[in-house]
Amino acid sequence: MASEDTHARARLMAHLDGWLVCDAGVERTRLVVAEAGDAVVLPLHADLADAGGWSYAAPQEMDPAIELALVPEESTDAGEPIDAREIEADRWLAYHGETPPRCRLVALAIDFARFRSNGTTHVAEGAGVLTANPLGAALPALCAQLNFDPDRLRAACDRLAGVAPERPVAVGVDELGVHVRAAFDVLRLAFEEPVADEARARVAIEAMLDG
Repeated sequence: MASEDTHARARLMAHLDGWLVCDAGVERTRLVVAEAGDAVVLPLHADLADAGGWSYAAPQEMDPAIELALVPEESTDAGEPIDAREIEADRWLAYHGETPPRCRLVALAIDFARFRSNGTTHVAEGAGVLTANPLGAALPALCAQLNFDPDRLRAACDRLAGVAPERPVAVGVDELGVHVRAAFDVLRLAFEEPVADEARARVAIEAMLDG
């Protein structure tokens, strides 16, 4: 049976589009999970930069599948979160496109995650939810495998996510599944079971593409 950490991580990976809630208000946002497993990266509006009390709720604030309590991974002297590392900022842009106006990409750590399942509220510590991607070194090769035949990838998206994007592009692979960029969203295609290394990931990807 999967642990609460794994359940929370799976839900987070499936909900990259949600709401950032803080002391100064609420705004729609999109995030990516850092490959190093130490932060989430999201755009922070200039008016919210020094607000504090950040949390993330997805897919919506009132009835979320996953809630995250967020804290600055690192801070400036003023106590604000610092800009995301360049490699993670590049990943956010690959997933979601242009940064919204008057926003900068910042790195925030997860204090804890909360979700409901079968009528029960579960809480997972951030250190268990944000773990390093064991497939990080193999990402270019695995994405190339997924993107080699766009028709097969499109069919997999249609079958597993109910969407058949015209130009699907795999942008991420982790131990639990695949992220595919579509025209207006990032689709999540989950593996049948977690994979721990590149060889198992290649097998799981072929099974996913074959249907």
